[in-house]
Amino acid sequence: MSHIMSIARKEWKAAFLSPVADIFLGIFLLASLFVFFFVQGFFARNIADARPFFAAMPLLLVLLASAFTMRLWSEEARSGTLEVLLTLPLKIREVVLGKFLAGVGLVAVALILTLPVPLTISFLGDLDWGPVIGGYLGLLLLASAYLAIGMFISSLTSNQLVALLMSMVICGLLVLLGYLPKLIPMGFAADQFLRALGTGSRFESMLRGVLDLRDLIYYLSLAAFFLVANGLVLERRRWGKNPKGQARRRNIVMGVVLLAANLLVLNIGLAPAGKLRADLTEWGEYSISPVTRQMLGGLSEPLLVRGYFSEKTHPLLDPLVPRIRDFLTELGTVGGGKVTTEFVDPTTDDDVLIEAQGKYSIRSLPFRFTDRHEDSVVNAYFHILIRYGDSFEVLSFSDLIDVEMQGTSPLVRLRNLEYDVAKSVQKVVYGFKSIEAICNQLKGKALLRIFASSKNLPEEFAEIPGRIEKVAAELKKRCGDKFDYQRIDPDQEGSAMSPRDLYQQFGIKPLTRTLFDNHTFYLHQVMDIGEQREVVATRSSLAEADIRKELEAVLQRHAPGFLKTIGVAVSEVKPPPRPQYPGMPKPPPPPSYKFLQKQLSDTYEVTQVDLKSGQVPGQIDVLAVLNPRDLNERELFAIDQFLMRGGAAIIAGGDWAFEPGMGGQLAVKKVNTGLDGLLAAYGVEMGKALVMDRDNASFPVPEIRNLGGLRVQEIKMKSYPPFVQIHGEGFDKENQAVAALRSVVMHWPSPVHC
Repeated sequence: MSHIMSIARKEWKAAFLSPVADIFLGIFLLASLFVFFFVQGFFARNIADARPFFAAMPLLLVLLASAFTMRLWSEEARSGTLEVLLTLPLKIREVVLGKFLAGVGLVAVALILTLPVPLTISFLGDLDWGPVIGGYLGLLLLASAYLAIGMFISSLTSNQLVALLMSMVICGLLVLLGYLPKLIPMGFAADQFLRALGTGSRFESMLRGVLDLRDLIYYLSLAAFFLVANGLVLERRRWGKNPKGQARRRNIVMGVVLLAANLLVLNIGLAPAGKLRADLTEWGEYSISPVTRQMLGGLSEPLLVRGYFSEKTHPLLDPLVPRIRDFLTELGTVGGGKVTTEFVDPTTDDDVLIEAQGKYSIRSLPFRFTDRHEDSVVNAYFHILIRYGDSFEVLSFSDLIDVEMQGTSPLVRLRNLEYDVAKSVQKVVYGFKSIEAICNQLKGKALLRIFASSKNLPEEFAEIPGRIEKVAAELKKRCGDKFDYQRIDPDQEGSAMSPRDLYQQFGIKPLTRTLFDNHTFYLHQVMDIGEQREVVATRSSLAEADIRKELEAVLQRHAPGFLKTIGVAVSEVKPPPRPQYPGMPKPPPPPSYKFLQKQLSDTYEVTQVDLKSGQVPGQIDVLAVLNPRDLNERELFAIDQFLMRGGAAIIAGGDWAFEPGMGGQLAVKKVNTGLDGLLAAYGVEMGKALVMDRDNASFPVPEIRNLGGLRVQEIKMKSYPPFVQIHGEGFDKENQAVAALRSVVMHWPSPVHC
């Protein structure tokens, strides 16, 4: 070991005694800072992120490593000192490792000199140090591979310039291999193969803060092989032509070949090991939750997750695109061969654009941005497609992004990306069945009535009835006798149904073009399935894919067993008394939770449950008891039996309820849920007190001021301790249901003891 360190110190001194090391270190630092601040536009990104700083490092390190290694053996061979070095009582591996460690030390110095950049970023904002640590570790491993390659090439020639150029070309080609699929469309197998060979593409996972054992082994394998190959080249210089040493020379060559074969087998064998990775990000941003892993592991059909993102988009959205790309890459890694992830730009590929708009109804979004140089609108794509079989969901800008104003500046951030994607995956997976199977499960015949006027129909709606008929004809062909459709023109002369009849029987009203337009028209869809009836949404932007999706969704909702079922039980609450005198404010109506049920129906089948019957229907997977009041023994028995058979229940209620006082004053009253005994049996106790917290929401309160004998009333925001406010840091970041929440206000909460 002492010999190795002696050689390392010798090379270290030689590098810094000449201006070469200083020049290349300076060039490296200036180039990295230029790329970070000017090319990547750090200040324009408006986000505390060191990723742009590391993005160009795989190429910059090629220059630094090649410049250092070009002279290690070439200079020795040119000056004639190599023969002297090889005759010293040193082993070849000691000489090679000594020079290699000197190069690693030089790169480490270069990286240490860049530490002020992430430190400055951390002062400007909340920097996640996980990707920074992963980035520096990845750069050190990447530089080790480059140094080993450069040393091997330097040992082959006595010309330093040739060694420099050859090292830059070979290392540059290794970087280019990983990025080649982005430049030239290839098949999936070729794409994955080239990405596995590319040194830069391997670095991307470390860049986002994920340490993958496969990447570590890859870099170490490159370094080990070329260091051994370097030793072989040096050993050949000492070989003579004595036949007695031929067997030894053959064994050395075979040993190098076997090492290469073993390293190759090791890397190929580790290729499927996607779980051997560590997420260094602060909140486990790229750690796919066990629930999502389980869902992906149970897929029976291929799942496609494709991102549609334009290269030119709004400046505030641009930093979020790499994070979405990283997550989709991680999703594909976890899903293995069952999940395919893609990232495409419809603005650069006409075939992708036609498919996006025609098949999935994905259209560009207009984003306006203004700075001191321009005020313009860019039409960009910001969508994620999740497709499973014939079923698909599209997440758009409004589904992925939260915008919050901080002073006069907007703060744009991703919502809970994993939750949003996993919810859509769950929906398409559970919702995927052939339309024939869905129709066969219907309890009655489905009849679609298309009410479309032949006159006064606006131009933007002119093609919609024909599209609906086309889709309905396809459904009829596939479903046979279980589906039929009719087109009805309510404005046709001799129509037997008046507008009043249409409203009373089908719940539809005539539409108008504008608020003051007297010309009305009909464009409605009504689906009858057995004794049930549902009005289907109709919009001007409907493509055939949207129409088909809406109609199939209606059929799925009425076909049992296709979606998870949530039973909703809402206690009846007597409506508040009417005002006793004119001018008295009307009290709010009892809660109906219709909005909550509508949101749940987007992902699950929602069914009303009457607990008074004494039982919960067998198809209910989760029971939601909302606003429980005075539950009797029969209702409690229904909940208890549901829990006893393994069901899950969500109880949203408490011992306090809002009760407006005279003049609209804020007040609460004590209520009885009837659940105390049942909850106690399961080890849950709800306290009778109110929770109050200093961290609370404000409430508008009128305040009377006396100004010179004049009483002036002003509304001021006052802290209200019973409105407990929970901020982002108060949520469990490992729980995907609440990890992305920024703030929640709980009104008059009660303590819960478990």
